[in-house]
Amino acid sequence: MKTFSVGDIFYGNSHTDLINKTIGTKFRGTQRCGIDLSDFQCDGIIAWFVFMDGSINGYEDWHWSNKLSRDGLTIYERNMDQPKKKLEIERLNKGYNPFRLAFQLDPYETGNRHCCKFVGAFKLDAFIGKEVPDIEYKKVSDKFTIGDKGVFCANITDKIKFYENDNRYNAKIEVLNFSDTLYMMLKKASVHTVGELLGIGLGFNQSSIEIRDKIENFFKRI
Repeated sequence: MKTFSVGDIFYGNSHTDLINKTIGTKFRGTQRCGIDLSDFQCDGIIAWFVFMDGSINGYEDWHWSNKLSRDGLTIYERNMDQPKKKLEIERLNKGYNPFRLAFQLDPYETGNRHCCKFVGAFKLDAFIGKEVPDIEYKKVSDKFTIGDKGVFCANITDKIKFYENDNRYNAKIEVLNFSDTLYMMLKKASVHTVGELLGIGLGFNQSSIEIRDKIENFFKRI
């Protein structure tokens, strides 16, 4: 079991080593910035390792800019590629990964990308823009406890933490006025709240597109 607190610093000899030492994985090699924490009893939550100084980072046709607000309460995420078809397909396939344990790479801005700082647990708060919108995340906690990999642990932080004080996440899916066919499919799959929909990816099909359109409008920043 491991508890992260805002300000915790971690170091590694490479990107993979940094991730392994920070969260307890045993990757032999990875370049991913988002690590699924389901093996740590944290289903639907990712550990997110990114620069947060507003710089553009990535590779090929996959470039991002992430900016942590001065008060540490908000992260603004923007995909910098044009067109954004790849991002659109990725979201339709995998959902939005709305719940994130955020680790800021190179927090001291010394050029050491193999150092990170825990800045908190964040949830998707708003979509900004029209087609394939940017995302704003809000902090929900300065501390978060995950389990040990593959081992049951008591007293981990429950995912309910992300739902607290936000009626949108707890709203019933009925508020989105889905088509009858999609509504029945979601009910049969035991999907009951809007918050649950943010983590669903159904692939590039009409049902997934309908879900996307409804929830992006529901969380849109006006």
